[in-house]
Amino acid sequence: MTVATRGELEGETITLNEKSASPYFSVKDIHAYYGESYIVQGVSFDIAKGEVLSLLGRNGAGKTSTLRTLARARDPELKRGEIWLAGEAIHQMQDYQASMTGIQLVQEDRRIIAGLTVEENLVLAQIAEPKGWPIEKIYEHFPRLAERRKQEGVTLSGGEQQMLAVARALARDIKLLLLDEP
Repeated sequence: MTVATRGELEGETITLNEKSASPYFSVKDIHAYYGESYIVQGVSFDIAKGEVLSLLGRNGAGKTSTLRTLARARDPELKRGEIWLAGEAIHQMQDYQASMTGIQLVQEDRRIIAGLTVEENLVLAQIAEPKGWPIEKIYEHFPRLAERRKQEGVTLSGGEQQMLAVARALARDIKLLLLDEP
């Protein structure tokens, strides 16, 4: 698996010192397991606020497992290493505490809630965390969702469901957006 910033993918080289004195998101030598299976091995990187980073690798290389570890999903279990977000030690938190820090993972399976319209999916995302993007701002950035606001979310096309999943993440109080197979 390779970790690359947008600048590196476009041929630019930008050192962290040119961007800021300290990273916004820092991952140091993380190791995670699914039960006894050692799945994430020694991943480290730093990114500045506003920077885009890509995890590249073949199928089965551990990209999804790495993202789930960074988001502190229940599985895989982080056994060693450090995860810092804006100076906050995410790695020292319980999974449920880490889920409230503003790290949002949009998973490949999208997790659209059946029986709810596009708008209801967005409103539900804001019930616990109303500080995210207002729904009208979401519709400005995703006009296709505005057109389909009364349509049941699971009846959208795959691309539209992915838009809804990203929009749902933006509707929450977000500090870091992780996208798995966007």
